[in-house]
Amino acid sequence: MMSSTNMPPYFPLLKKITGEHIDKIIEYSEKDDERGFRFAKISKLYTLIFAILGIGVFIFLTVFLAKDDSNIFMDIIKVGLGFLGGFGVGSFFKKT
Repeated sequence: MMSSTNMPPYFPLLKKITGEHIDKIIEYSEKDDERGFRFAKISKLYTLIFAILGIGVFIFLTVFLAKDDSNIFMDIIKVGLGFLGGFGVGSFFKKT
C-alpha cells in the first residue's frame, strides 16, 4: 500500500502543459460554442419552415376539401395527426 507521501502532488502531464496549450484549448472551445450556436439557429429555421408548410397544407385542405366533403377532410386530418404523433412531434413540446 502506497502512502500519500510517495505519490506525486500532480500528474506528470500537467508539467508539460504550457500557455500555448491552454490558448488552443480555449480557442477550440470557442469554435465549438460557435458551431453549436449555428446549429441551433439552423435547426430553428428548419422548424419554422416546416411549421409554415404544415399550416399552408392545412389551410389548403380546409379551403378546398372542407366545403365539399367534410368526411374526407376529417379522415385526412385524422391520418395527418396520427402521422405527426408517430413522427414524434409531441416530444418537441415535452422538451420545452
